[in-house]
Amino acid sequence: QAATALAEAGAVGALSQALHRTQAKNPVATPALRTLGNFASIGENFAAAIVAEPLFLPPLVHLYSAEAETPKGLLKEATWLVSNIAVGQREAVVGAGLLPPLVQIVASAQFDLQREALFALRNLMAEPAYATSALEQGVLAPVVSFLRTQDPDAVMCALAV
Repeated sequence: QAATALAEAGAVGALSQALHRTQAKNPVATPALRTLGNFASIGENFAAAIVAEPLFLPPLVHLYSAEAETPKGLLKEATWLVSNIAVGQREAVVGAGLLPPLVQIVASAQFDLQREALFALRNLMAEPAYATSALEQGVLAPVVSFLRTQDPDAVMCALAV
């Protein structure tokens, strides 16, 4: 109920505006991404409301660009948010161009960031067309490598992919 009240009061729009104004590069970015991720984790309606905000996707996509030089912690928060949104808003995530950077992260980043990208990819790949696209982009080998980790959640996630 509190989340609904916050959303109705315009919190999603305000957080999206804060991210947009600064291209997600200020001290507010991490808590803003975390709060939006919490909203998205509540359910598909909240994720849809976030994606519907016109100012939301551009700064999020920018975080994944090479020129952004996004700090690892901020990229981890963004990837966790993408994972939550990808549960029900796959088309928006893929349409924004976030599938290739997620595949790149799962293939080459540090483990904790790879793990977040793995969960996001699992959620996207629940749609067969996106699974095919991810496989064409080389996601299989990095996903298989998660089967060798000591992280049971990552192993189970890799099996689900």
